[in-house]
Amino acid sequence: MFDAAFELEDATAANDTLHYLVRGVERAAAASRFRDDIDPLELATQSWTIGHGLASLVATAPLSRQALAHGVPLLTALFTSTGDNAEQCRRSVEHGWRPLTSDHCFGFPGMVSTDISLRWQQFGLVAGEQCD
Repeated sequence: MFDAAFELEDATAANDTLHYLVRGVERAAAASRFRDDIDPLELATQSWTIGHGLASLVATAPLSRQALAHGVPLLTALFTSTGDNAEQCRRSVEHGWRPLTSDHCFGFPGMVSTDISLRWQQFGLVAGEQCD
């Protein structure tokens, strides 16, 4: 699943993160947030790609920190395309994304954490839960 040209420091952690997101999608589907025909692995991979891509581009400097704000509309569009209620979805994504875009990301003012898997594990919980 990962680029063979890039050696992961901890491939098990990366796979665990993906499966954590899959379980979040499964919980959301069980709560009727998504259509029945949604593949949890596919949706988890798509959501991780959005978040990891944005965070990686900010962490390596091609994009400014302000680009992280694109995560909410991108993830909201993804999840609503699977049948989630737009307003409920937006609130849920904002709740999960807020620490990533705050001034104190991971306790370090003005910094972006490179520990993407930890942040996405936290997001995975929110993506699969009701926030109302």
